[in-house]
Amino acid sequence: MLYRVNTPFHNGGILLKRGDVLGPEIEEAKNFRSLTSTTHGRDPWLEPLGDDNKEYVNHCYIVTRRFSGNGTMWKPGDFIDLREGQWRNENSLLKSGYLRRATEDDVKAQAASATSTAVDESLWHDEGYLRREYLERGKGIAQISKDCGCSVSTIHTWLAKFGIPRRKRGKQ
Repeated sequence: MLYRVNTPFHNGGILLKRGDVLGPEIEEAKNFRSLTSTTHGRDPWLEPLGDDNKEYVNHCYIVTRRFSGNGTMWKPGDFIDLREGQWRNENSLLKSGYLRRATEDDVKAQAASATSTAVDESLWHDEGYLRREYLERGKGIAQISKDCGCSVSTIHTWLAKFGIPRRKRGKQ
């Protein structure tokens, strides 16, 4: 059985941080029962993850639902490596289904592809690109925002800045 740390604590002189994944060896700890029980209406210190025999990498995640954080628009399938530092809402993003834990295979695949998850701002800052996609190719604002990895309102703003006339809603 694997366990996720909900509340940081020391175990055997080692600081276990929120989000760390522990293996079955933690079950041998003297205080294991108190670490997994709910007391005074609080979440347990450790939460069971299941017995799926997958090796998870601490603080590495795969995005499952689109969200923005730390100035980046994250899309499903993006890889997030937080081994160097944590986000305050890391646990809540996991619980609400925006992230899933990355397995060893996910990390290896990410290292092999070495693609950046950063949004390319040059696309929506490029007047020629917006004119070509919106006016000549007839793409909708929603599709352009999806292609650029930004919000619809960002495309609206830059169309207005460049003086590109907006089409009426619906099919023309």
